Amino acid sequence: MRIHLYTFGWNEMAMLGFFFRHYESWVDRFVFFDDGSDDGTLDLLRSKPNVEIRRFEYVDPTSCSLSAKAMRDHRWKEAGALQTGRS
Repeated sequence: MRIHLYTFGWNEMAMLGFFFRHYESWVDRFVFFDDGSDDGTLDLLRSKPNVEIRRFEYVDPTSCSLSAKAMRDHRWKEAGALQTGRS
């Protein structure tokens, strides 16, 4: 079984060391939805071969929380399709 981790953030450079030390040993693929980081986060993410960077999209321009909920509500479908080869 492959483990895919989907997450989002903005300017997370200070946390990424801890994040990867915790997850990297058992997660096969990371998908980061970034909200325009400018602190080195994107450079570090690009240096990882098992990381895909995507732009965090606001499906509700008035709410980060509702946009994040929409992302969480749908990304599991993508991960499931990848697991079963139906992408």
